[in-house]
Amino acid sequence: MDPIFLHQVWSGNAEMLKKLEMDTTTVGKELLHYFRINMDHVALDNNLSFVDGAPKEKPGGANYYPEDMTKESITSWINGLDEKEREKATGFFYVIRHAADGKMQTIPYNKEYDEWLQPAAKFLKEAALSTESTSLKNFLTSRAAAFASNDYYSSDVAWMELDAPIELTIGPYETYMDELFNYKAAFEVFVALRDEAESAKLAKFSGYLQDIENNLPFDAKYRNPKLAACRPFEWWT
Repeated sequence: MDPIFLHQVWSGNAEMLKKLEMDTTTVGKELLHYFRINMDHVALDNNLSFVDGAPKEKPGGANYYPEDMTKESITSWINGLDEKEREKATGFFYVIRHAADGKMQTIPYNKEYDEWLQPAAKFLKEAALSTESTSLKNFLTSRAAAFASNDYYSSDVAWMELDAPIELTIGPYETYMDELFNYKAAFEVFVALRDEAESAKLAKFSGYLQDIENNLPFDAKYRNPKLAACRPFEWWT
């Protein structure tokens, strides 16, 4: 997921990273260290570049849209599309690029990031063979399929239904990096492990949830009478 994210933030990040890795000076090593912390050539606290040779500020549209186009010109192009193409242009999982003839086009994530998504899907399928958890196996296989199809709905449902000691978040989720429209989702990955001992300590609180709900200071018709069926508290690391 790291190279996909770097590619999404700015089109020149991959080349910038290579240059920093070749710089053996003290300053070069520090810049590389800071680059890896921020996963970009700009600092998280002010969106300003700290590497020479890069744009001074993070592009508002990151690398989801052509950098030579303004928000107004992109909006004008989107408004001229038919409904089906407009859904792609404003969808979470498509980038917008110049075609060979100079016109604009949408490219699905599974095509734009194919060189990284294919091996990622392979690893997810291998991981699915190593777990006895039905829900985790279902998520891993469905997310691998999503990387190839660009359809994330089924795997998102499978993610919501996870009930395993390992919880994996992998794929395109947050849209805050698209500062022009908040349309496009950025790739991320993290693994959470359920702490069984701490979860057991928290479990006692779940027994009080219904009592708390039943005594909330508002009309009973607004209270949930079936909180007892909710998933218990868990501690993740």
